[in-house]
Amino acid sequence: MRIHAGEKPYKCDVCRNSFNWVNNLDVHMRIHAGEKPYKCDKPYKCDVCRNSFNWVKNLDVHMRIHTGEKPYKCDVCRNSFNWVNNLDVQIRIRAGEKPYKCDVCNK
Repeated sequence: MRIHAGEKPYKCDVCRNSFNWVNNLDVHMRIHAGEKPYKCDKPYKCDVCRNSFNWVKNLDVHMRIHTGEKPYKCDVCRNSFNWVNNLDVQIRIRAGEKPYKCDVCNK
């Protein structure tokens, strides 16, 4: 019923945030103590630079930095790119689009 009634009787003495349940306050208090009670495990590690990733696909894409692989080729100029987004920008620029705006002159 507390949730439906909007009751939050448990208040943090440090920042005054309030919570529905005492266990939520307990978890919150760990922030002020400098604890990190939950760890996001990233099991896929790069053997070259030790970066880690949640998904194997992200590691595969990252490895292109180290291998120099550029699997995305422009059909017009034959330039190659390691990320599909870079190829997309190349195509948009060639089509006359300006996908980025200058911070100085706004063009």
